[in-house]
Amino acid sequence: MNPLSFLRKNTMKNQEINRAGITKGRSGFTLLEVLITIVILVLALFPLVQIMSSGLLAGLESEATAHVMNLAQMKMEEIKDTSFANIVSQSKQGFPGHPGYSYAITVNQPETGLKEVSVVMYWWSGRDETSVALDTIIIDQ
Repeated sequence: MNPLSFLRKNTMKNQEINRAGITKGRSGFTLLEVLITIVILVLALFPLVQIMSSGLLAGLESEATAHVMNLAQMKMEEIKDTSFANIVSQSKQGFPGHPGYSYAITVNQPETGLKEVSVVMYWWSGRDETSVALDTIIIDQ
């Protein structure tokens, strides 16, 4: 009789030992069970990660648009402070102090003493150039 057989019988009550010395029984998880669990978790978490990344990108885009609108408002205030006769169209040019942003000013005069002014801001969003316009009407005083 092996002196360790008593120890084996007590510690492995519900398990069998095959000829190679590997235990058989229901303790632990099989590799298949672990793999199936990982696949289920990945499939469940993938949509959540997509939603979070979409939300982050939307927030960044919103922040960029708000910044551009502030720049357009600054340019529009400069135009309003200009005398009526000096309010003229300007071609697209870089915005001073803000690299990556540019603007163009379009002025139409539908009637005497009235000017329609449009400030169009441009910036790069990813690979595409994006623009936003701010319009106002200025009356000669």
